[in-house]
Amino acid sequence: MATNIRRGRDPEQHQVNDVAAAANYLGLLGQISIVRDGGAMTGIQLHDGTTRGGNATLRLGGGSVTAQALPSAPLVAPLARTLVDATPLTVTHNLGYRPLVQVLRADTNTVLNDVTVIHTSVNAFTVTRATGLAVSIIVR
Repeated sequence: MATNIRRGRDPEQHQVNDVAAAANYLGLLGQISIVRDGGAMTGIQLHDGTTRGGNATLRLGGGSVTAQALPSAPLVAPLARTLVDATPLTVTHNLGYRPLVQVLRADTNTVLNDVTVIHTSVNAFTVTRATGLAVSIIVR
């Protein structure tokens, strides 16, 4: 069973589906719909307009939210490196995409905001800082 419910000032209708209907609901590009089992909300579906049941579903339950149908990023251990004054440090990760990169001071584990990260390809990036320092590089 599906129900259209108006929420707040949003002029669009939000689709609320029971579990059986949710598995077959097509949805519009960018639409978010709610899945319920009885009276309880059990999930949120994100729609691309072409995939029945949503191209991604967040399952709700037990006080936690877990993503399903989304690829997970490989886990890469933090890299211990030393930056030399104004010399780019090249890191080759071979992940096939441009990951989020975070650079921390090795001695205090605080985030450095004065570094430049340039993704030179989908498999490598460079890190540069004006003055040298021992760092940990987090790649996700």
